[in-house]
Amino acid sequence: MKKGFIQIYDDILPKELSNGIENLILKDQVVNLVYTPNITDSQSDNLYPGFGSNFYDPKNNKFEPYSYAFFEIVYRLGNYLNLFIAQIYKARVFIHLPSLTPGQDEIHVDMPEDHYVCLYYVNDSEGDTIIFDNNRKEIQRITPKKGRIVFFDGSLEHCSTRPSTRTRAVLNFNFIATKLG
Repeated sequence: MKKGFIQIYDDILPKELSNGIENLILKDQVVNLVYTPNITDSQSDNLYPGFGSNFYDPKNNKFEPYSYAFFEIVYRLGNYLNLFIAQIYKARVFIHLPSLTPGQDEIHVDMPEDHYVCLYYVNDSEGDTIIFDNNRKEIQRITPKKGRIVFFDGSLEHCSTRPSTRTRAVLNFNFIATKLG
């Protein structure tokens, strides 16, 4: 993959799988969501509340039984792009509730190590993801759409934006992979 790449894919997952993931997170309440005062930066004093779950983090011995259902997203992306997924570093779900103060969350990178990011939008909502260049100039804005995958170089700074009328649910995967062939 070229440094700084951003790729967007719609509907790589079958509709039944997309519906199942949405149900697990937003309807069946299988995922243990925890309130956080700042959905993208736990060290920040800014109040951008939401709910989240670090459902897979091998460094901290965290593995929820439903992780396999969500890993299907990354592995299907890998099959689609002819990538070997060598290691998933961590995986999380984030829920933004409608906000009275919609706007941009903290600009960040997920981790300092070289990695890829896969964002999967669980539902149709507001709350674009914004990706920036090295000078924090916006280079891409992606609107959440159920089943949409955003795959990009993990060294790119990015942020979410808070929705004003609809709940925004996103799965976030950080991983390394190599191109096959």
